[in-house]
Amino acid sequence: MKPDSKPLGLWVWISYGFLVACLGMYLYMGSQPGGANAIWVYRFGRYFLAIGALLFLPIAFFCAWRSQPMITRPRGLAFACLAGTVGIATWPVPYSTPHPPSTVEFHMPVAGAWRVLIGGRGDQANPLRLIPARCTGLQLVRDVEGAPIREGAAVPPTYVDHLAFGEPVSSPCAGTVVRAVGDLPDLPAPERRRSAEIGNHVVLEVGEGEYLYLANLQAGSLQVGVGERVETGQSVARVGASSRANPSSAPHLEVFLASHPDLQHAEGVPWFLFDYVADGVPIRSGVPRGGVARGGAWVGQVIEASR
Repeated sequence: MKPDSKPLGLWVWISYGFLVACLGMYLYMGSQPGGANAIWVYRFGRYFLAIGALLFLPIAFFCAWRSQPMITRPRGLAFACLAGTVGIATWPVPYSTPHPPSTVEFHMPVAGAWRVLIGGRGDQANPLRLIPARCTGLQLVRDVEGAPIREGAAVPPTYVDHLAFGEPVSSPCAGTVVRAVGDLPDLPAPERRRSAEIGNHVVLEVGEGEYLYLANLQAGSLQVGVGERVETGQSVARVGASSRANPSSAPHLEVFLASHPDLQHAEGVPWFLFDYVADGVPIRSGVPRGGVARGGAWVGQVIEASR
């Protein structure tokens, strides 16, 4: 009997099943975009399958080793299915957001020039695309000629030495505070692995099914509370280092618009920034471009409010 004509072992069929289940999950989400089920499947289903495939890989190797020849075409395909299952877990949400763009005019939430570190258009490696609620967000940092650290900073510098830390944050539009968290500590990046996903934050209801998040705020800096009505330009808090160090460990302000005040049930809503200057070019309405080059250089646009 030729090696490829041997009966396929159970482990081979299980390996095939991992990839079929993973592709089926993405097809399901693509056919029914939006909603709690799609969010839950994306947030947890892909990781469950990827971790399962990784844990099953040693078992597959052992089963293949016991039944020589170790590699045949069906077995090679089985190993490829396990690898594919793990790789697919890095894919972004398999549909464009089902929510129409917001008609609210959002303005710069910080004063002066800020760089778009992550998010926006043009950043193909944007890790926020993998997070349903934050997929339309921006992360803003301060730097001077590419240097984010204050002069005379400690060696090595800490989060308080970053130019962005402690900078005032104002409301980009009018809205009502529906969520306010401000007691999470600011911590160095190595200690923030178990911090809350977006750290201290304020959520403003700015329209029907539209909630603006201002996240990664400084501990104890919140100047607004739940139920309070805020106006455009009103002081809200200060930039902090309270969120999980993912994807960015530098102190920054994260701004995103979502469909729900609870992060676990929210999906990104497209939005536009109004009346700003990007790399010296005045923009009436648009989406700034972020980006990080190979080697870690910040290449996103530098933006500031139009004067």
